[in-house]
Amino acid sequence: FWAGPTDTPAGPAHSLPAPGGGTIPIHVCGPSEAAIRRAATRGDGWFCGHRDPSVVASRLAVLDEALADASRSR
Repeated sequence: FWAGPTDTPAGPAHSLPAPGGGTIPIHVCGPSEAAIRRAATRGDGWFCGHRDPSVVASRLAVLDEALADASRSR
């Protein structure tokens, strides 16, 4: 079973094969600050979705700050 409420109309979710460790990693995509903060506080990974190296570098700086605020690291 995936983590989370089981009292939804569809019931608990299932996956075959079952995910290792019992949970499904959640990766957040997007270069916006909202997406980065969501990844830092709730996600297991982040994809920038941008190809310009200077944009990616600036977004990584925002990610590192958001992770530090959430007591997490890359």
